[in-house]
Amino acid sequence: MTIFKFGGSNFQSKNAFDNFLQIVNQINSPTLIVISALGKTTRRLSEALKFAEIGELHSALSIVEKLNYISSNLITDLIEDNAIFADCNSKINGIFDEIINYIRNISIVREVTPRTKDKVLAFGEDISLIIFDSFLRYHNISFVSLDVRDIIITDSNFNAANPIHDKIKSNIITKISPLFNHTNIILTQGYIAQDENANTTTMGFESSNLTAILFAEFLDAKQITIWTDVEGVFNIDPNLCHNAVPIPHLSFYQAKLFARYGNKLFYPKMIESAMSNNINIIYKSLLNPNGKQTIISDKQIFDNTLFVFFDNFSTYRIHFSDNDNAASLLNEFSRNNHYQNIILKNNDFLSLMTERNDIDYFKNMKTTSLFLLYLINPNILNIYKIITKYSDLFINLDFRLMPVEDNVYVLTFKQTNNKDLNTILNILINTGD
Repeated sequence: MTIFKFGGSNFQSKNAFDNFLQIVNQINSPTLIVISALGKTTRRLSEALKFAEIGELHSALSIVEKLNYISSNLITDLIEDNAIFADCNSKINGIFDEIINYIRNISIVREVTPRTKDKVLAFGEDISLIIFDSFLRYHNISFVSLDVRDIIITDSNFNAANPIHDKIKSNIITKISPLFNHTNIILTQGYIAQDENANTTTMGFESSNLTAILFAEFLDAKQITIWTDVEGVFNIDPNLCHNAVPIPHLSFYQAKLFARYGNKLFYPKMIESAMSNNINIIYKSLLNPNGKQTIISDKQIFDNTLFVFFDNFSTYRIHFSDNDNAASLLNEFSRNNHYQNIILKNNDFLSLMTERNDIDYFKNMKTTSLFLLYLINPNILNIYKIITKYSDLFINLDFRLMPVEDNVYVLTFKQTNNKDLNTILNILINTGD
């Protein structure tokens, strides 16, 4: 049994679909494929909801219109059979009509409830399933597609719903397994589900990977393959640093740390589930299916430095003497844990580093930092010595190295520029083993 998960952000051109078709044509054993919303559809729908909620109906409808235009152009490029095209186009137009109705109603009542938000965001996955279904039918692929809401059942914690494992297991045994007697390929969505009252739910951004893990767990699959736009995992974003080093193997523990500190390839719940069920995760590139890959398993092989980089972080100092403000601010940040926050305790104050910059109290205190995290490196202090050694190369360089947890340190740089940053990264990449 094989589980494939394809990130929808990769499918913005016919070439990506051609690569997908090449991969599908090589399937010769039972395989379940999980697909996501195309491009940035989910985020654009979320923006439309925000505009509708504040009464900016024109802006909200403009977003929806652009999404419809993109979908129409895509299926025009992908599907040349008139009957399949007409069926696909009709279904997608019907969904966009529903979206527009929701947007108009929200602009009147000026409120987006969590349940309504899940319902609207789920339309992105529905559109994607229709397009992939039509594309495979056009190419005469034998497969079965199904709505994942018939399988994945969650609680009613809208926007961040939790899977109900016993019900999911029962559905997979009774509804999924028998289908493999008739086909090797089952196609479905990720991210979305439904509660026990048949309301659409979502399990949090990037949770399509969690969907894939749930299927792997109850179909007794030993691994899943996640197809992205890069060849496996690198020790730093290869779009940021051309000297990025590919990582052939990572342990579950390393991946959890990477996820905790902001790497977007990993979803914490997915890693935890894979670890508890010993399901290996393979990252491969849709753009180069035969290229490099990364395997995440219970084996710890890679022991070099892992880098997570954040730009434009804000650093604040909260003095303990200001007890009222300190308490209220920390409560505010703890309630919004979907932001990346680091809080470091000192003798008489807290250092708070965060992506947030929208709290009025902080506006006069804010300083902007370049922010790097080093993960899983027992020789981190040697890197600090390297930075100190080369510090005279940089103008106005202000940097600090501070422990966060075992083998995890935060290294901040202030008042530097892009040229300095690239030089720093190159030094660290080349000497950080």
